Formats: sequence, structure tokens, C-alpha cells
Amino acid sequence: MNTPQLRELSTGSLLQLIASSSQAAEGGALRELGRRWEAALKISGSTVETGDGALRLQAELRSIRFRGADNVNMLLMGAGEGAAAALREFKATCIQPGRTPIVLAASEAGEATCRQALPNHSVVILGPSQIQAIVDTADGVATLRAAFLGHIPKSRLAAFDFEHPARGSMFYGRRGDLDRLLYEETRSFAISGPGRIGKTSLLMAYRSELRRLNDPRLQRVRSFDCLHWGNLSEDDLARNIACQIAGGRRSQHMTLEDLPAFMKYQKTAFGGPPELLIDEVDAVCGSAVFGVLSDHARQEYCRLLICGRQGLLKQMITNEKSPLAKRLELLRPEPLQRDEARQLLREPLQDLGVTLESEAVVDYLLNLTGCLPHFMQFYGVRLFERATRAASNVIRQEDVAAVRDDMMTQQFFK
Repeated sequence: MNTPQLRELSTGSLLQLIASSSQAAEGGALRELGRRWEAALKISGSTVETGDGALRLQAELRSIRFRGADNVNMLLMGAGEGAAAALREFKATCIQPGRTPIVLAASEAGEATCRQALPNHSVVILGPSQIQAIVDTADGVATLRAAFLGHIPKSRLAAFDFEHPARGSMFYGRRGDLDRLLYEETRSFAISGPGRIGKTSLLMAYRSELRRLNDPRLQRVRSFDCLHWGNLSEDDLARNIACQIAGGRRSQHMTLEDLPAFMKYQKTAFGGPPELLIDEVDAVCGSAVFGVLSDHARQEYCRLLICGRQGLLKQMITNEKSPLAKRLELLRPEPLQRDEARQLLREPLQDLGVTLESEAVVDYLLNLTGCLPHFMQFYGVRLFERATRAASNVIRQEDVAAVRDDMMTQQFFK
């Protein structure tokens, strides 16, 4: 069947066609199902074919605030040996800690096979009736969210996380800073602030936005950190950075003296200036290597987006001889706006079926955390754990007070 004919089929008929023939993928039926699935969830992802009878998608579920929703692997399964092989590969490569993949089985028999082959507590397995309900309903996102909650333990889905940078839909606010990184594309920035203010999260959100916008700059992005590079010589530092930008013998033998010519060449090799997203630069940002990088950023041979704490701030403000201060713009992330902070507290809990009792409870939390996202993530984790232990779907003022007075909280806020 050709594409116009496939688009005229009902979702139920399309699923029957996929389930009945291993050649359905070649005929475009799986592609058509993938198109409807993306439209129902308002997503656009990358499509990776895995053989006859199966299709794999990868996308960010921006409207669902569950752990791992920033990068969800999905397998659309039809019939035949190609589908079976794709399922085995999917199991081997896509079931990982902190991720919840989705398998769409076009037949009830395929659904039963998936439930036997896959760990049901960490994979959302959807049969034909559930697929049809998501694709054909007016609110596919809400229907999929309910499917997550029906399949996966809530403790695995809870997205609050104070140990790692915020990802995907858990990144709130900072729109002004993010827009500057996105649209002032010939300007380099030094992002400075205390630990846990959200500097690394901002860099990750920038990269995620490039991916969402299909921006060609994404192909020129290189991300790395310099946390353990403080004791390196200038030549070793130049070598490490060159290897992060481009592999090969030239990078492996890089010296400070060779770095300027290397950076000029990379603009041509990349088809544009490489974008270097460099974290934890405090111990190295005063080096001659970073002087070279900042000079080449000024000449638009590269673009720098670097993050650090007090060491970077000193280079930008108090060191009059620092080339960074003359060639990079300083960004200093602030606490979230109160409306943004309210969303960060409420929305991930609501997706789990948990509510904050009143606006007074929300305001109390905002005052306790100073609207700093990392502190809010901490309270989100502890409050959800407390609600789970109490088998409660409501968080009250006394719950917040109990977390506030807990010894672990006192240690965390020292």
C-alpha cells in the first residue's frame, strides 16, 4: 500500500496490517504508525530502522516529567524474525538505569512475547488496544502518562534529582539566559556562580534545545569538563582539549605552540566554528591555553561557553590582564522566579499523582529554598519519599517541617 492509502486506514486496521506481515515496514505501515504516534504525543524524534517488521524511535517526552523522559527509546514491533531480532537488540542496548523505554506491540501475541522477554518493572509495554487509545484520543500525553503509572513503580519514575544536573522537562526557568546562548551565536560566555546554582544544567539545556530545533550547530558542539586538569602543564592541557575537539595523531601530539593553527583548521574541518561547552574551568581558566582559546573565540574560529565558580569569576572581574574578561561575556545565573519555582515543585509531583496541600505550603518551600533549583530538587526528593512511605497523595505543611528538621537536611544545607 502506498502512503495516501495507509493514511486513510484507521489505527486499528493499521495495527492489524503491521501484525499480519513482516513486510509491513517495507510498505510503510510502521512509518505511518510512527508518524501518528509522534503527532499524538507532540514529539519529533530520530527514527532508526532495525530491520523488517520493526522500527525504533528516540525522542524527548517534554510534556511528561518522569525520570529519563529527556531521552526515551521506543520500539514499534510488527511480525516476523526481523521483529524478534529487533526486540533482542532493544533489550540488550536500551534497558539502562534511569531510563524507561517503551515497546509498542502491534498484536496481542507480540505483547505477550514482550512481557515474557523484558523486565516489566522498567519497560512500558503497550499492546494494540493501548496504542490505539493513545493515538486516537484527544490527549495522548495524558493517556501515555497513565500507562507509565500503570506499568512502572512511582519510585522509578520520580524525576526530582539533586545529585545530577537537571535534564529535559526538569529544567525550569532561565529562559533569558538560554535565549542568549541560543541566539547570540557569535558571542562567547563565561557562566559563573556558586555550586548547585544550575550552571551545568544550563549548558545541557542549551545542547538539548539545539537538538530540538534541529540546529546544525549541534554537530559542532563538544562538551567536556576540566575538573581534574588543574595540575597539567600547558602542553598537556592543550593536548587534552585538542583530543576532546577532534581525535587523531595531530591532537595526541598537540602543544601550546601548535594550538592556534589547530583551532583555525578546525573551523574549516567542522564547516563552522566549533562550540566548546567546557565545565569546571576554575583551575585552568587562567592558563595560556585558555588565553589562546579566548583569542580564537574573538576571531570566531571557535565559540566558548565555559562554566566555573570563584576562580572563573576572579578572571572575569578582578584580573585586569585576563583575556577572558575582554573576550567573553559574563553570565551569572540567579535563583528562579517564583512562578517558575512553583512549577518546578508542583508539576513533577502532579505527574506522579501527588499534590501540595495549599499555596501556603508552596510559599513555605520557596522561602526555605530561596528558589534555588538544586535545593528545591532536594526537597522534592525527600517529600515524595515521605509521601510514599505514608501512602499519601497529599503533602502538607507538617511534612515540609519534618523534612526541614531531619538530620540529613541539616547536613545537606551546611
